[in-house]
Amino acid sequence: FWSDIPSDADYLSPMHPLNDPYTPDDTERFLTFEPDHGGWNNIRMAMETALVMSHAMGRTLVLPPEQKIYLLQNGKNSEKKDFGFNDFFHLDAISVEHKGFKVITMEEFLVREAMQGKMVEYGTNATLYPPNKQISWDGAHTKPLFDYLRKIGNTPHWEPWDCALAIPSSTEPDAVEELKTTLQSIMDGSYGKPKPTLQEFNSNPTPVDAPMAERMREMVADKQGEDDERLCLYDKPLQEAKLIHIKSDDETRLLTHFYAFIFFADWKQDLWSKRFVR
Repeated sequence: FWSDIPSDADYLSPMHPLNDPYTPDDTERFLTFEPDHGGWNNIRMAMETALVMSHAMGRTLVLPPEQKIYLLQNGKNSEKKDFGFNDFFHLDAISVEHKGFKVITMEEFLVREAMQGKMVEYGTNATLYPPNKQISWDGAHTKPLFDYLRKIGNTPHWEPWDCALAIPSSTEPDAVEELKTTLQSIMDGSYGKPKPTLQEFNSNPTPVDAPMAERMREMVADKQGEDDERLCLYDKPLQEAKLIHIKSDDETRLLTHFYAFIFFADWKQDLWSKRFVR
């Protein structure tokens, strides 16, 4: 975890088109997200989660427009009031350094995808353009933009308190099935151990390179969803969606650390992601 490994810069997720035998190499898929409405620390946590998700899914991360941030807008009139993530993190430099991570602005996404008629309403395939064909949203009221992204993207209901987002080890169908059957065996007791509880892991963490089932037991121990819903699976329909949009509202809020929400079937990918954020 604390090592600087030069080969990390060339690492590609198993979901990346270059690693997916079912997807043309030049395919580009996207991840958009709505920033948390709280203070900077909440916004940072959600951003880190979105960053890890985009790499894990092999998707280009689309940054939200510059907006006012709670408690960071009370300076003098001459000072900057609207902020984007590039004001705090050198994401462009990180993108250049890491082969598997790509980031673009919202304006770039809207210009080369939405305004070219490449984005359609999810479920109907009707071409949809941005509200009033507006492409620059920095400092603007973003609700119309986010409503638009919710329409053109697959917008899953992922609540970190209820489930862990499970990233399969490959794009093969049996990789998703393995996650499903492993969870079932953990929760119904057929795995050979009782249903996991947080107390079991107090001062007794699971080794990072433990078998998938052991690591999954620890990850789902504190989830509050139904037994068969403690994993939010990154399954084939989600893998094939051109755009996944992560909303932020009363029902869905990525107010958690990425390592408490994202579960990797491959433990090496898990460690890579932690090194990447560090």
